Amino acid sequence: MHFYKENGEPFHSVPMTTKKGTRPVDMRDVRKLWKDGTFCVPSVTTILNIYDKGFRFLNWKINEHLNQAYNLDKENLTIEEYRKEIKRLTAIELDLAPSAGTDFHKLMEDFVSGNMKDDEDYTLCQKVYETILNETGSKNFKAETNFSSELFGGQVDLHNDDWIIDYKTKQTADKFKPKKMVYSDHSMQLSAYRDGLNSYARCANVFVCLEKGKPLIDFHIHNEEELEKGKELFDLATKAWHIKNPK
Repeated sequence: MHFYKENGEPFHSVPMTTKKGTRPVDMRDVRKLWKDGTFCVPSVTTILNIYDKGFRFLNWKINEHLNQAYNLDKENLTIEEYRKEIKRLTAIELDLAPSAGTDFHKLMEDFVSGNMKDDEDYTLCQKVYETILNETGSKNFKAETNFSSELFGGQVDLHNDDWIIDYKTKQTADKFKPKKMVYSDHSMQLSAYRDGLNSYARCANVFVCLEKGKPLIDFHIHNEEELEKGKELFDLATKAWHIKNPK
């Protein structure tokens, strides 16, 4: 769960009480802020979790379990130990995808801000950014802008007055399917960002393959029909979220 305070201040984690470090926020933390009269709203992606990703997400998890089961040497393991080890290895693998995506977002922020050294990561970011410039015919982009509105908040990967861009990553080339990676939640997310920025900008996703030596990139522009439908669906999700989580 991600939340945002007034003026787009992120509220993603809180200090742990029993040991050092932080933990992700939950609704108890949010309700404490609400009780104190502090402004706090859910992120766009937190609201979108109202929608069940369904078969797409379930199929991904099943395939990862099967991959681990296929590769694991079960010799000298009981069936219970075998199951436990598959679950452990799969949990690690499932965490890699969002972690890799987060790392890439930070790389692109550093690149756009001019704070990145020339290395293999620089080359990938340069190719991604050149693709964006060529596809949009635009420039002067800002990276990782936070916002908060009355009902939701978020962090926009890349934007200027004319465009709002959101990155989506794939870890391996075999999972990279040009023109087949766009789903309805992408247009919902972008339409929400557009509303949050009070913008009429055009919106696009940039799909990037993170496998070393295979810098595959696919650029998808969402038309107004997609964005209008996305806005309608996101508005319904926002209403449902706030009914489910009243102040």
